[in-house]
Amino acid sequence: MSTNVTQRIAFVDALKAIAIICVVAVHAVAQVRIGGQSRDVLIFIFGAIAVPLFFLVDGFLFSEKWTRRDDFDYQGYVRKGVSRLLVPWAAMTLVYAIIRLTLEALSLPRENILLGNTLPDVLKVVYLSELSQQMYFLLSLFVVRLTTIGIVRWLPGSKWLWLAVFVSYAIAYGLARPTQWFFAGADPLLLAFWGLQFYLLGIVLQKWQEILSVATLWWGPACLVLSFGIWSLTSTHVPVLSQLIYLLGTYATVGGIAERTSWGFSLGKDTMGIYLLHAPYVLWSATALVTLMLPAESVVKVLCVTSVAVFASWGLTNIVRRTPSGRVILGNS
Repeated sequence: MSTNVTQRIAFVDALKAIAIICVVAVHAVAQVRIGGQSRDVLIFIFGAIAVPLFFLVDGFLFSEKWTRRDDFDYQGYVRKGVSRLLVPWAAMTLVYAIIRLTLEALSLPRENILLGNTLPDVLKVVYLSELSQQMYFLLSLFVVRLTTIGIVRWLPGSKWLWLAVFVSYAIAYGLARPTQWFFAGADPLLLAFWGLQFYLLGIVLQKWQEILSVATLWWGPACLVLSFGIWSLTSTHVPVLSQLIYLLGTYATVGGIAERTSWGFSLGKDTMGIYLLHAPYVLWSATALVTLMLPAESVVKVLCVTSVAVFASWGLTNIVRRTPSGRVILGNS
């Protein structure tokens, strides 16, 4: 949380590392199919901040880089978004489509979502990330980044202005109930509108950083406890208030730890590769492997599947990026 560049990078990498572990864990819960209260608790612990944390980090970095500069190149920023988000999305969607077609030709899946379907149906499958449930985020974040042309001139504005912008947008999104206007499922455009509130929160946190950096290891954990308490009162869903407090607690706690340690949080440097590669096939393989040792569904099994999938995907990431084409696929061209 300090101005030290090394600490700042470690802080961001730590947030990204937590986010990718949470994403994999949420998908692991679905694979293990654990039920009851244990499932609800895991979904809150991992699911409440998994993807929102990625949006938050992106907004934080955008504000960090451009608040004090007036040479923002929107076209260049969009081109970078194409290479870092759309190219990986297209490349890995093609890979997963080829794998799925092969499996369907062998009659292995329970249902065909590609073979025998019309072109519009196939395009809808691709758009809604039914080939690999995590891919929507890349399209959503690209759409969010397109909105920067409308906000970059406001970046020099005061921290109070940005707090008002964030609160206003979050309230407007909540009142609008936009799900009725989009496809059911992981519609990237809908989730871009949803993610924009967390992107704006990232800008707010960057603006308020000097004030928020005080006593982070006190108020950060307090926010984590408070968020869990609020959620426990309404555990049928994740209230927005508890989600936002959870994000604040994570931000403060991680920032406080990063500032007081020399940890590198190297996992956070490879989140794109892990995100792209962990589901569905690495996760399926990890689940099958762990099931040989822990056949019963349990919280321990979820954590083991998560760990195996994270490290397997991390290893694959380091293999893939050794080649020029692999780096392009991972958005590192």
